[in-house]
Order: sequence, then structure tokens, then C-alpha cells
Amino acid sequence: MQIRHMNRFLLLPLLLCAFTGMQAEASGNDPGLHGARVAVYNPAAPDEAGMAQLEKVTFLLKAHLFDYVLVDDGDFGSVLSAGSACLEASDGRRFQTLVIPSAEGLSDRAWEVIGEFAEFGGKLLFWGDMPDAAPDCPKSVHESIPEWTRTVVSSMPEPEIEIYDRIPAASLDYSRFIRDGEDLFILENISGSGLRFRAGFDAAGKVFRLNPDGSETLIPSLMNDDRATAEISIASGERMSLIVRRSDGVFNVKDFGARGDGLAKDTRAIQAAADAAYSDGGGTVVIPAGTYLTGALFFRNGVNLEIRKDATLVSTVDSDDFPQIPTRFEGTEKYWRSALLNFDRSRNVRVFGEGRILGRGQEWSQYKSKDGLWGRPRMICFTDCPGGSIEGLTMKDHASWCLHILYTDGFTIDNLHISVSSYVPSSDGVDIDSSCNIMMTDVYTYVTDDCLSIKSGKNEDGRKVGRPSMNIIVRNCNFDGGHGVAMGSEISGCIRNVLIEDCVCGEENRAPVRFKSQPSRGGIVENITFKDMTLDDCGTFIDANMVWRMVEDYEPFSPRTQLRDIHVINVSGTAKSVGVISGDPAAPIPEGTFKFSGCSIKADKGLTISNVEQRNFDGLEVRLPEGEEFLNIRDNGSTAAGR
Repeated sequence: MQIRHMNRFLLLPLLLCAFTGMQAEASGNDPGLHGARVAVYNPAAPDEAGMAQLEKVTFLLKAHLFDYVLVDDGDFGSVLSAGSACLEASDGRRFQTLVIPSAEGLSDRAWEVIGEFAEFGGKLLFWGDMPDAAPDCPKSVHESIPEWTRTVVSSMPEPEIEIYDRIPAASLDYSRFIRDGEDLFILENISGSGLRFRAGFDAAGKVFRLNPDGSETLIPSLMNDDRATAEISIASGERMSLIVRRSDGVFNVKDFGARGDGLAKDTRAIQAAADAAYSDGGGTVVIPAGTYLTGALFFRNGVNLEIRKDATLVSTVDSDDFPQIPTRFEGTEKYWRSALLNFDRSRNVRVFGEGRILGRGQEWSQYKSKDGLWGRPRMICFTDCPGGSIEGLTMKDHASWCLHILYTDGFTIDNLHISVSSYVPSSDGVDIDSSCNIMMTDVYTYVTDDCLSIKSGKNEDGRKVGRPSMNIIVRNCNFDGGHGVAMGSEISGCIRNVLIEDCVCGEENRAPVRFKSQPSRGGIVENITFKDMTLDDCGTFIDANMVWRMVEDYEPFSPRTQLRDIHVINVSGTAKSVGVISGDPAAPIPEGTFKFSGCSIKADKGLTISNVEQRNFDGLEVRLPEGEEFLNIRDNGSTAAGR
């Protein structure tokens, strides 16, 4: 993979040599992870027209302040793979846009990765002549004119740097590097005169100028629209290194007027603390011991939350305290009631502590909203919070989904206790929604809906967004009560590469292994593994239903949902029944979909299947009462049984 940081530096070693002194001092010869969000395909041996097109495209990207990386055919499938709305590089980089100025030399393997990238929500731009060899990519964009058009702009990712004042075109070059707790921006004035402008850097923090001797000078800055914003003055030909470093201040809500007596509403005081932390370039809002009655709270980029031991956040039950906001719920993007705690576009955010959050879900389920709009608040929603984490908290009686991870690449969920004391509708424990690279460990759930639900959008809206949930690991969790570990039913954007391992499922867990979809969903669910799980008298072992809960009249979609490579390995214990697998009559579940190995279940009833072609269940040992058949087949109104 070739890395083009700035217009006159092609490779990282050259860049480091060029920026001697202040650069080496700043980075310890390691500037960090290159933060470009655009990849440009570079043919190995382009013809004259192809080279001219590549040069024009890269010039326009630089002129409009979009850093980029050049990639070649061999990178696809080796160091580049399709992720959720991005191309994932093996070193951790993420590219939201792929530009193809010329498709010469692209192999079938490269086209496969490119097609998946577009299908999974990435932005694919053919910029120039549309290649004859290009496969059908309905989600791609084509711009034939080698100019900076609206079509091109619509295909670009969020800019890493925004210039708020007018400066001459193609006068500034830059690169961005992501480091632990800070971002390094290297600017170069390539014009013939000095530049002075206000710039917004896509990072939370305060802005420091790195001096030639390695010292730092704080530049006056403020947070604006989730960006660190500062006025920059740079001479002609000058190269400047700027560090945006997140602040680490502590903002105790008591200092902002919170009473913590459980009687007075503390919403304004807590929100004031969160806003102060944001304005300071980041920090941690601290909830000390006490009981804090609050409505919806909004935490912006760079703001963490600590709920300390003996501290309890308690939700109000008042629709006026929970405004409608743009979000996604149950697989559809729409305005919906805000969560109790809302974290948006906050990289590396942390929510932690030994405290509690009470959602008063039973009261909410009986409440009639003042605004006439339906919907109860989720407890916590993280939207686009890459590298974030939540740990240590106890969350009880959420009014709707408890923990919602939405549109996020990279998140850690650890050591949570999630429960309801009595029935609450839609009380999912954890919902991972069009998100990837998620690690979930040591989570206890006792709820009256799905313990864990993995989702990727509903019907046409989900296909339009096109972001799968993928690369998810769930370990050492106790799914004590609820509807099980579910894939779906909002499944239209696909689910891939999920491992559920070393988990225990209790007596009130209805279905530890669960898949649900509808004929309108479509989507592919593949490479899902349930491994080393213990069942303690669960309701059913497996519940897979491709015609689940048909109460809404949606147009069927073709192709229907496809289940592929479902592995169930070393699962043992007791259940009331082996379960039910129901396929769609228009797309029966094929032989070999479910692959069992080393499973041993004692159950009262066997496995019932309908619209399922699979008959081989080797690797699943089932002990049943005398006379009870293992396999019951129900198709077209008839029933057959067999061992």
C-alpha cells in the first residue's frame, strides 16, 4: 500500500526525513496511525490517459483538503477488506471512500472486496470513464467529469479539517495522524504568500503548536460543532505541526448545582457539567454519591461519564424531558424519543463506575406522553463512538432497550449488570446495531425481551443504509433471563462473523440460540458461532424463525434472508425443548446451514422443523424421554417424525 500524505511526499520514511527536528521530537519517529479517510486506486501500469486521470483526481482531492492513500490491486484481500461502511486496513486504518479513476488491472478478488465495501455502506466513486469490466455495484456513484462536482462532494467522507475562511485554492496541504489521546495535524503552506484562517479539526481537545525544539505552545481554541477550532497563521512554504489533545479535567456535577436528593430535577446541572467539559476540550463528568433525578442528557465529543459508587441516576417519567431526536430505532432511521444518556460522535468515549442507573420502565410502560408521540426512552445510546467503552455499571428497569450501540466501529462492553424487576416491553439488554469490532464480556442480563440482539436495519431503510453488524465477540456472559441471544429481526444490512463463547443461559432464558427475520427483510447472516455454552433448563435450545411475528404488511423482498455457516460447538445442558427451526416457504433453509459439534442436550421435547431442507444434525446429541422423537417435520400441513 502506498501512502501519499502530502503533495511532495510519497512515503512515510521520506516524510519523517523531511520533517527533521520538530517532527522526530514530536513523534519519537512514530507519528501515529495515518488518518486519511479516502483511498484512491492506483493502477500498476496505467496508460497515458489513466495516469492523467489519476493526477487530476489526486490534485482535486488535495485542493479541497481531502487527504488520501494510494492503493493497488494487490492490497485488496491482503491488507484491505470490507468492513461496516469502510475499507479496513490490516494496520487499523479505515477508509470511508474509495475512488477509482481508472479500473485497469483490477482482479476478480479486488472487485469482490470493492463490491462488498459498497454493499456494506462504503462510498464507492468511479471518477472518470466507467470501466467496462466493473461488476454491477448499484450503490456506487459515477462522475464522468474530472471536476469537483456535487456528485463528488456527496461521495466524500466527513472532512478531517475544515477551513472557515476563504483561502486561495490549492494553497494548503496537510496530513493527519491518530495517536493515543491526541491527533497530529501536519500543515504545509504551498502558496506564494502567507495564510491566516480559522480551521476546525475533527478531534476533541485543545490545540497546541509543536515548536522546533520539541516544546509546545497552546493556541487559543474552542470546541465548535464537535471540532477543535483555532485561528492559524502560516507563512509561505512553512510546515507546521499541530496537536489536538483531549483535556482530562474533572467536572463534578455538585459544582454545577446538582442536589442529588432524589427529589429535585438535576437535569440542568448535569447537562451544564457535560457542556462545560465539552467547551474545555473534553474531560470527565463525575456523578458522586447521591440520587439524581434527571431527564435526557447529551454528551458531546470528548466527554466521559463516571458514575461513582453509591451514586444513582434516576429517570424522570415525563415526555417533556425526552425530546424527539434523529436516530435509528427498530431498524429505521427517524425522529424518536431520546435516550436517557446520549453519546454522539465521540471517539474513545468512556462511561464507567460502580454506580447505578434506574430507568423506571414499569412506570414508563403505563405513561401517556404529553406530546402525543409514542415511544419510551432507551437507557443509553452510543452513536458513532469508535473506540468507546462502558464498564462497571448496574442498570435496572430500563424503559426500552437498555444499551444501544449504533453505527460504531470498535467498542468494548464489560462488567455490566442489566435487569428488570418485572415485565417491561421491548426491554432488550444490549442491542448492537450496524456496528462492528465489538467486544462484550462479563455482562449479566435478566430482561423480558432479547438479552442480546444483533441488528443491521429493517427492510428498505436498512438496505439503503447498508451497514452490517460484524466482527463481534461475546464472552463469559450470563444470559439469565429473557428471549435469548438473537440475530435480528432487523437484519437487512447483513450480520457476519459473530462469536458467542463461554456463556451461561438460565432457566428463564427462552432461546439461547435465536434467529428471527421476515420475508421483507432480506440480508445475509453468516459465520455465526455459539461455542462452549451451558444451558440451565432453558426454554428452548434453538429458535430460528424466518417468518417471525408477521403482524405488519410489508412487501416481500427477494432474495430472502439467507443463513450461512451457523456453528454450534460444545453446547451442553438442559432445556425444555430442543427447539423450532422455521424457514420461509419461498426460501427453505438448506442442508448444512446449521453445523453442530460436540453438543449434548437433555430436553423434554425434540426439534420441530418446517420449510427446512436440512436433515443432518450430526454433532448434536439429544437425550429425550422415552417415546419422544428427536425430529418432527411439519411441511404443508403434514407432520412426520424421525429419530
